[in-house]
Amino acid sequence: HLQPKNHPNKSEAALFAAWEGYFHSIVYVALKFIGLNVQCEVAKHKGRLDAILELDQYIYIMEFKLDKSANSAIQQIKEQGYIESYLEKGKEVILLGISFDSTIKNVSDWATETLNN
Repeated sequence: HLQPKNHPNKSEAALFAAWEGYFHSIVYVALKFIGLNVQCEVAKHKGRLDAILELDQYIYIMEFKLDKSANSAIQQIKEQGYIESYLEKGKEVILLGISFDSTIKNVSDWATETLNN
């Protein structure tokens, strides 16, 4: 699912430059490279959550945004019900919203919210 969508009015270069999946892929590769149990594009009944990182005591539910606020990512996690299947695992659930800026090509904002079981 991490592929730029074709659009008849944009060049491939423009699509790639403004593509959230580019940043998403970098996060995935970095976490996987250091040996963490990360899954991306996890299908849920109301969509796909961008990434989930499960550790012994914690579950990080991550949503990525491009040129939008990190708080909007946290809000999406809640509205789409991405957390429901992880609350009963006996682990602390941490929502992580990460916003990337397409101009500076870097993280521009991030937010967290911890759900205690």
